Amino acid sequence: MPAWPDKEEALLKEFLNNLEDPPSCRWGHRSALRDFQRFAANQKKPLSIETLSAWLKAGAARLTLRYVIRRAMFVAQFLDWLVRRDAAASNPIAELLSRYNSRSTSAVVRALLDPESSKGAGSAPTASALRQPFGSIYSWARRADAMPWVCLSE
Repeated sequence: MPAWPDKEEALLKEFLNNLEDPPSCRWGHRSALRDFQRFAANQKKPLSIETLSAWLKAGAARLTLRYVIRRAMFVAQFLDWLVRRDAAASNPIAELLSRYNSRSTSAVVRALLDPESSKGAGSAPTASALRQPFGSIYSWARRADAMPWVCLSE
């Protein structure tokens, strides 16, 4: 089993070939994963939350937040696959999701990009940075100002 990151991109190619997406959709995955793999290889240290945070911040300097989050989702999927194959020791995104009992990769990315969330111990975000603003995707309907044309008090 080759160790990741590998210069020949054998693991990356194998991962992309195993995706259920049509080949025409894989170029976005390939671009994000190559970018991340090059960045991680240039760090000269094991993959960590700090490495991931630095990659996200570098991407945020040139890309929209939505695109950075999407690329991070591809990377999280790839890292999960690498960990299952014992090609990578850990997945920092999965570690943060587990640590803060979150299911939202988007929340993790936003917290890692937030300059206020990483003050203090290392680059790990605080628990408050990972909280969703309204709790669930359906809670917006409970807010009176979300649908002013609907009277909820009757």
